[in-house]
Amino acid sequence: MYAIEHDIPLPTPKGKPHCRIRKGRKGGRVYNFEAMEVGDSFLVTDRDQLTVTSACNAAEHRFPGRQYITRKVREVRGGALVCGIRVWRLR
Repeated sequence: MYAIEHDIPLPTPKGKPHCRIRKGRKGGRVYNFEAMEVGDSFLVTDRDQLTVTSACNAAEHRFPGRQYITRKVREVRGGALVCGIRVWRLR
């Protein structure tokens, strides 16, 4: 499971980050959508955006009234540049 983080602002779209995200493997539930509160987010580094967005759409059907959004991001973590898909819960 991916760690849920709090108080990370949703970036405004400014173009594509210069990173390649590799496709992930199929499997069971790996995202902890049910534990997310409004404003929470998590970073996915081992899947492509289509895979993550599809999981968000499935979660919106599983949990009516919730909304999730994804953005490609580049972040510095531990002194290294990390590229990935960040998922936010909007409502």
